[in-house]
Amino acid sequence: MNRNLHLPDREIAVVHRSDGSGTTFIWTDYFVESEPGVESRRRRRNLDPVAGGKR
Repeated sequence: MNRNLHLPDREIAVVHRSDGSGTTFIWTDYFVESEPGVESRRRRRNLDPVAGGKR
């Protein structure tokens, strides 16, 4: 995907909400509906919050 896209060589800052949100639900629901196997993985570990972020 986007093989010809050139991104700058810069640090990535991961940002996430500490509480749930409607946006998180919609985003997660999209992946569950569009990608086979996501629902079974989601049951094993919650997709929110994103690991690796700073607090």
